[in-house]
Amino acid sequence: MKNRWRHLELEQQHADIKDNGQEQIKGQKSRNVFHIASQKNLKSKNKAKPVTTNLKMINIQHHEDEPVNVDEAARLMAQL
Repeated sequence: MKNRWRHLELEQQHADIKDNGQEQIKGQKSRNVFHIASQKNLKSKNKAKPVTTNLKMINIQHHEDEPVNVDEAARLMAQL
């Protein structure tokens, strides 16, 4: 990070020398496109939001000695 700041300081000094005492442009100077493209955005993007659903948990207990009702299972699957 120190090298980056030093590099920016040198660029500013170079710009000051290049102007040869001419009136400096006030305000923010335009930056080199490659400098902007190479910088990493440190701000975090939108964080993932939790998924909310309207599905209700169906608590069905199956006793192994009872036969499976296929029609009822198909009806429940159709609701999904």
